[in-house]
Order: sequence, then structure tokens, then C-alpha cells
Amino acid sequence: MCPDTPIDNAPAPAPREIVQVLYKLVDGVSRAHSAEAIYEEALQALMSSVTPDRASVLVFDDEGVMRFRAWRRLSAEYRAAVEGHSPWARDARQPEPVIVPDVFGDATLAAFHPLFQAEGVGAVAFIPLVAEDELLGKFMLYYEKAHEFGPDEIQLAQTIAHHVAFGLQRRQSVQRREELLAAEEAARAAAEAANRAKDDFIAMVSHELRTPLTAMLGWTRMLQTGQLDAKASAHALQVIERNVRQQTQILTDLLDVSRIVSGKLTLDPQLVELPPIIEMAVDIVRSAAAAKGLALTTTLEPLTGAVLGDATRLQQVFWNLVTNAVKFTPPGGRIDVRLERSDRHARIAVTDSGRGIAPEFLPQLFQRFRQAETGFTRHHGGLGLGLAIVRHLVELHGGTVEATSPGEGQGATFIVELPLATRSTVAGEAPEESRLHAGTPHLPQVRVLIVDDHEDTVELLAAALTSYGADVAVATSVPEALDVLRRHRPHVLVSDLSMPGEDGFRLMHHIQSQQPVSPAPTAIALTAHARAQDREQALAAGFQMYLSKPIEPMRLGAVIAALVHGGDTVGG
Repeated sequence: MCPDTPIDNAPAPAPREIVQVLYKLVDGVSRAHSAEAIYEEALQALMSSVTPDRASVLVFDDEGVMRFRAWRRLSAEYRAAVEGHSPWARDARQPEPVIVPDVFGDATLAAFHPLFQAEGVGAVAFIPLVAEDELLGKFMLYYEKAHEFGPDEIQLAQTIAHHVAFGLQRRQSVQRREELLAAEEAARAAAEAANRAKDDFIAMVSHELRTPLTAMLGWTRMLQTGQLDAKASAHALQVIERNVRQQTQILTDLLDVSRIVSGKLTLDPQLVELPPIIEMAVDIVRSAAAAKGLALTTTLEPLTGAVLGDATRLQQVFWNLVTNAVKFTPPGGRIDVRLERSDRHARIAVTDSGRGIAPEFLPQLFQRFRQAETGFTRHHGGLGLGLAIVRHLVELHGGTVEATSPGEGQGATFIVELPLATRSTVAGEAPEESRLHAGTPHLPQVRVLIVDDHEDTVELLAAALTSYGADVAVATSVPEALDVLRRHRPHVLVSDLSMPGEDGFRLMHHIQSQQPVSPAPTAIALTAHARAQDREQALAAGFQMYLSKPIEPMRLGAVIAALVHGGDTVGG
């Protein structure tokens, strides 16, 4: 302390006044509904009992930094300069008050002397806020002149600090409890919403499966009873085929979502050119667009560049987007599909003049099971899975997908961006030849054995492959198949996996155990088990190809032709 510094000895308040101050403090802190209210109670108690010229309350934030929470007569410049300073470590267990009767006589505070001079501070006291051995923050008492702190004064400040620290800790406990209750309530609401969504989804699946069945069963019955002439019969077959395709798509989407949720949806990456993939996707829906009188145009830059991706999954992405555009564009509308290069990405935009998308629904557009229309009055069917699958497939390819729309009734644009393959990738890898022969399959002198316990499936596939020129034998069980194998010596085996008694895996085991006595045929697994692990198990068992039901007979014929003509020449 400097010898010429005047000492300020303010008179202490009377004991009765101190009791009143403490009573008011305890009452105020107990009633406080926020930490801010507790800070104000603390300042009022300090200013009326300890009577400093200035005072402040600082509390540690989540990063462990002392922050000003409330103050009296302190400038913003001063607060900014000293905020964060603490004489104690954050984990101090029993911090003691730090008293500085004369700030200008304390060499450890020399760096702050200009600041004290400007603010008019001559003495300070650091009073810790401690609750249950945890340091929460501090009081700061400031005096304009050097001040002789008496023991009663320090004890009174510590008593106030104790009540305030207890109140802050209690407030924090209440806040944490309220947050837990709010989180529990939110979780309960989310669970209830998930249950409602599940129930709505099951009802929707039931509707989407049952409705086509009504038409299919009705037209089938009329065909069986001979009630239809040739024109009506042709129409009936078209209706049945359209509804079968619709149900197949529903099941495919459900299986894809199951793979996505379980993290088992994988890609078979190849270097692929996008224009032919987009053209194939557009061609699939072109007839549906024409039926609605829609103008469907494509503008595809031929030299966009190759992408490393799964051609089948990419076609699924573009088919979904164009199908959506056809679905939601009224008759006479327009759909444009555009492919262009954008920096290092291929940019595919599908723009329609359809019903558009409400701004509030845009953020939910790519979520599973979400549809703008719900309930019994919706105009369009579907499960709300297509766009969720699109987003996941695009992201698996390292790309992005987004949708924009000026609003309802003003059309929409879906934009997919996929990273182009780098030069090193293009130079180091050649795209595999994976396209199947176009047109009707040609299978002369190809002997095929079909094994399936479902007789209708066997009959259909046998008739189709025979029409392509194949010599077809059939079996409905493994023992029967082994007998046919010895007599028929097929070039190609098409077998179901799940059958009563012995299954397709057991059949492959029998065939492999006979080698090299008799050469094994090229084996194709054709099954309703469409999970990734089913495919891996089938290939590991010795099947060369894995196909999932339902399958178009022409596609099966094309696969057989590709396998046969891609290997050795088949003899008689």
C-alpha cells in the first residue's frame, strides 16, 4: 500500500439492517425463477450491506471462462478488458477471498493500473461463489479509494455469496430437471408420432396392395369365364400387367428402404456414361407421358464425362424423378430432362410444369413416408418412398440432390449432381461390358433346367424360354432336379433357393460334389429372397448369377443369352 494513499473506512451497517438485507436476499433467491433474477438480488444485497462503490457478478460459462452476468456502475470498456480473469483455477475446491486494499500498491496488478485509473477503482475484493465444493463464479467489490476490509465485512460478503451460490445451484438443478422433462416429453411425442406414422404407413401399404388386387382378380375372373371379347380381353391383360408392375415397384421400394435402414444397400461401381442411362430411364416412362399428353423432352450433352457409379441404381434414380414428374404434371404439361457439365460434376435437372411444391413441405420432401397429400382425399397413390431412395442412392454416389419450386401450381425442378470420374480413374479402369443384348433373346440349342416348387412359375418360364428357342426341362424338387441333370445335361440351371425338403443351396452342393465326373452347368439363382446377404450367400454357394423375383421372362432370357454367349460355344 502506498503511504500517501488515503484509506476509506466506511461505517458498517447496523446488525438490524444486515438481518433485513439477508432476509430479503434469502426470500428473493428462493422466489427467483431465473439466474438473472438471482444476480440482481445479489447486487442489491451487496450494495446495501457491504456498500461498495461498484459491484459485479461473474459466473463460469460452458467453456470455463468467467463472464459478467450483472453489474453496477461499470463501463463496457472495463468489463471487456477484465472479463475472463480469475484468481482461482476452475477446479479449485476451497477458494479463499482475495482482498486488495490498494490496487496501485499491488505489483501483481501493475498491468491493470491504467485501467483502474480510468475507471476510478482504488480497492477490489474477489469473493468466490462456491456450492458443494464447486466454484461457480465470483463477486467483485470495487471501491474508489484504497479500502481497509474488516473481518465482518468479508464474512458478510461470503454469507451473501453462500446464499447466492446455493440459489444458483438450485436454479441449475431445476433447469436441468425441466430440460429432462422437456426432452422426455419431446421423446414421448416423437414416439407417438412414429407410432402414428407406422400405423398410417401400414394402412397405406394395405391400400396400395389391395386396390390393384381388386382389378386384377376381377379381370382374371372375367377372362376365365369367357365374358370378354378380343378387345376387352386385351384391355384386361393390360390392366393386369400394369397393376402387377405397380405391386412389384411397391415391393422393390420396401426392400430398398429395408436395406437403407440396415445399412446393407451397396453399389456395384463401374465407369458409366450418363446419357444412355438417362435415355433408358426416360424411355420407360415415355408411353405414360404420351398417354397424359405431356411433352417429354431431353437435352443431354454428349461429352459430359463418365461417372463412377452403379448403372442400375443410377437408372433407378432418374426413373424415379421422371416418373414423379409424369405423376404430378397435369395433362398437356411439359417435362424437360437436361444433362450438362458443371465444373467437376455432372448436373441432371428434371423440370416439370406440374402442381409444384409448397415451401413448407420442401424440407420434408426427401424423408421416408412423407407425402404432401395424406388421408382419404389424396389424389395420388404411392408410399412416399421414391424420393427418400433417390436421396440415399445419390449420396452413396457422392452426389447431392435438391428440389426447388416457386410454389404450388408452378412446377418443380429436381437437380442431381454427381462427381465426374477423375483422369486417373478413367485411365486406370475400363468400363465393364454389362449391357444385355437388346431385343428378343435368341437361345437355339441351349439346354435349360428350371427348378422351382411353384408350378405356375415353372410353367411360365418354361413357355417363355422355349419360345426363345431353348430346350427346357423342369423340376419342382431337388431329387427331381438331380434326376433331370443326369438325363438332360443342361447348359444352364435356373433354380429357386427356398424349396421344401432340400433347397437350392443343397442342389448346388450335389452338383459340385459330382465334378469332375460331369461338368457343372452355369447356375442362376432366381429367388424371392432379395436381401444383400442372400445374394452373397448364393454367389458363395456356386451360383454365377443372382436374380430376384419377380422377373420379366425376356430379362431372364437375356441374362441366359449373355452368360452363354459370353463363355464357350454351346454344343448340341
